[in-house]
Parts: sequence; structure tokens; C-alpha cells
Amino acid sequence: MKWISLFIGLAILGFGVQKYYLEPQEAAKAMAAAPPPPPPPPPLEEPPPPVIDEASMEKIRLSTKDTNPLVRWEAIQLMISAGTPEADTYLFDMLQRDTEADLRLRAVAVLKSRPGLKVSRALTNALKDSEPDVRLAALDAVSHREDINAAQFVGTLVSDSDERVRLAAIRALNMLNEKRARKTREAADRNAQAQKDYQLKMQEYEAAQLKAAEGRR
Repeated sequence: MKWISLFIGLAILGFGVQKYYLEPQEAAKAMAAAPPPPPPPPPLEEPPPPVIDEASMEKIRLSTKDTNPLVRWEAIQLMISAGTPEADTYLFDMLQRDTEADLRLRAVAVLKSRPGLKVSRALTNALKDSEPDVRLAALDAVSHREDINAAQFVGTLVSDSDERVRLAAIRALNMLNEKRARKTREAADRNAQAQKDYQLKMQEYEAAQLKAAEGRR
């Protein structure tokens, strides 16, 4: 009995040493060996203040009507780079009303890559420009867009007074016709796939209905 009590006492002592001395030491060593946590991120940087305030922007809007064409163009360029929401509207107005053909050409070049139905309409209207070079640029821009609704307006330029425009109009019609054919094929493929998906779902539905009916018998 004495030896049993001694054994139990030693076991309790060993457990206490392990739990309250050795394990905390091992945990402390593990924490010391672990890499330190990363430093906190640097404070967020504040964006620089706007270069152009509203009062200055209003003057820039007025500059789009300046008598100097270079000033008009730079004003619109600044509106575009500043992300002014109405920049496209000023481009549309320039494309339709500016007296300088060079500026109208620049407007077409900028609008060519910009999305949107309003842009497509503005470029389509430019097909009626008095300058052949502007009509050519508008033809090129329209033919490279996904909107094929401009085809009827492009067709009127097949009899244009400028032979370059006539040639470009026929080429543009070819490109638009190819896009129409591609869109037709893609629509047919989507319709066929939708029909297949429907038939598959109907088969699954009918099989489930049949299985349920058999289970009720």
C-alpha cells in the first residue's frame, strides 16, 4: 500500500511538472523561434486634390467655342482626360457643327473606339459630312463597330461624288454584311443549343415523373 501511494504521488508530481513547467517552456521556445508578425500596412495615401475645380471647368467648357481651333480641341481633350461626363456630348457637337474639317476628323478618331449607341449615331451622322475625308473616316469607324444598323446609311455613299468614298462604302458594306452573317450564325447556334437544353430537361423531367408514378404503384 505504501508503494502504491508513493507511485501515485510521483505520477501526480510528474504530471504537474509536465503541465505547469515543461509545456509552458516548450510553448515559450516555439513562440521565440517563430518569425515575428508582419508590420502593419502603411497609412493610406490621400489622392492629390483635383487640378481643375468647377469654376475652371466652366471656363474650359466655354473654350470649346473659342475662335482658335487648337484651343477648342485642347479644351475637349482636357475634358476627356479629366473624365468629365459630358465630354462625349462636346465631341458630338464638334463632329456635327465645327467648321474645321481637321477637328471633325479628330473627333471621329476619338469616338471610333468608344462604345455606346449615341456614339454610333454620331458617327453615322458624320457619313453626311460635307468633307470627303470626314466621310471616309466615318465609314472606317462605322465598319469596325458591332452595330450593323448603319448599313442603310453606308449604302447611300455608294453613289458618292468622291470615288474614294464610293470604294470605301462598298468595302464597309462587305464588312457589315460579314458581321451580319456571323451574328446570324451565332444566333442560330444559340437557338439550337437552347433547344437541346430544353429537350434534355424535358427528358429528365419525364423520367422523374415516370419514376414517381412507378413508386406510387
